[in-house]
Amino acid sequence: MTQFTILRLILGDQLNANHSWFSKRDSRVLYTLMEVRQETDVTRHHIQKIVAFFAAIPEFARYLKNQGHALEYIRLDDDGNCQSFEKNLLQLIDKHKISKFEYLLPEDYRLAIVRSEDES
Repeated sequence: MTQFTILRLILGDQLNANHSWFSKRDSRVLYTLMEVRQETDVTRHHIQKIVAFFAAIPEFARYLKNQGHALEYIRLDDDGNCQSFEKNLLQLIDKHKISKFEYLLPEDYRLAIVRSEDES
């Protein structure tokens, strides 16, 4: 099993093949895409938006794999899906002994990771 040290989260509205993250393969990096009920249950979204995200995510996952990137894709109905970004991330960090977590700033304030005052 490959030893990953970096976990990178990609959200459904961040499926951009031109992002610098994907310009080269790095055997230390594991990407994750998730389908979680947290996204469908917590906030009201138009059904077309939800359908578009859930249709685009597996396509982007295939693209990443075809480009040679390591990926853990958690589908909505996977047995191990905790239906929460945080819980799934903690599970992946523990499973792969990840030492560094990276993410792109989300547009949705609910998903933003709040910085402590001493980091400002």
